[in-house]
Amino acid sequence: MERYNGFSINSNFSPQFSSDKPEGVTISTGVAKNTVKQGQNVTFTCNVDDAFPAVSEYKFYLNGSISKVTNVNKFTIVGVKRSQHFGEYKCEAHNAAGDEQSAGVRFNINGESFF
Repeated sequence: MERYNGFSINSNFSPQFSSDKPEGVTISTGVAKNTVKQGQNVTFTCNVDDAFPAVSEYKFYLNGSISKVTNVNKFTIVGVKRSQHFGEYKCEAHNAAGDEQSAGVRFNINGESFF
């Protein structure tokens, strides 16, 4: 504790920042009606409204199973195949304070099936 002009100053002050897990997590494809033709490419984007500290990891799920883990909020599938990529996609954003998962989005693939 230091004194200055009759005032006491606590020089051991350290600011406290609250940590907030990701909030407002949504997933989008950027294609009309979440539908592409077989063989086309699609990019899924995991959007986060708020997170502190910043999101450090994103997980993309297909039908409940992890499909991709990455440190960027985008996941691209090149040459989609109905037999491998059709279904419900979700994303999960993670930071040091916790994680939040998006609601699912149904991804549709038109064209010949390779079952």
